[in-house]
Amino acid sequence: MFERYTEKARRVIFFARYEASQFGSPYIEPHHLLLALLREIRGFFQPWLKSHEAFEAIRKRCEATFPANPRISTAVDLPLSHESKKILVYADEESRRLGHEQIHPEHMVLALLREETSQPAEILRRYGMELDAVRREVAGIEDRPGRELLSALLDQLPEERLDAAIRILEALQSDVVKITVISPNETFEISFGGEK
Repeated sequence: MFERYTEKARRVIFFARYEASQFGSPYIEPHHLLLALLREIRGFFQPWLKSHEAFEAIRKRCEATFPANPRISTAVDLPLSHESKKILVYADEESRRLGHEQIHPEHMVLALLREETSQPAEILRRYGMELDAVRREVAGIEDRPGRELLSALLDQLPEERLDAAIRILEALQSDVVKITVISPNETFEISFGGEK
């Protein structure tokens, strides 16, 4: 079932299973997928969730809406709920619709937004994430060399450096880029030119 999933997308399923076990849920639900996505591709969400507090607010909202039962051992193989299976079907559809060979975590974000009446979709829309706009953002994901590597690097940056890194990543996607890097020891300029 997961052969078209990138390594990061598979990790989302792993982390969703972990979240479900922490909530004491017998199934992996869509809000567990959302929490796993926020953990795995944090950099992707940064343009909408501009602070650490926004990420924490989403977690608290999920915890308040779905109170935790006693934790389940992470050794237990928790199945996907019917709603989560539908999300994964939508992720596959989104990937194919955009002409992508693989399913990335960002396709799962689109899938969550498609399920309009779900709590994850409501939460994401509250932060300004609309399906069409996010779809445009995801459309070029396989066309951007090193996109997954850059995303992985962003996800590992400390909170205080994430905003600067996001600006650099956005600049790298424009036609002509001139970046001035200022560090405690030096200042230098990097220029890039050409097509996206």
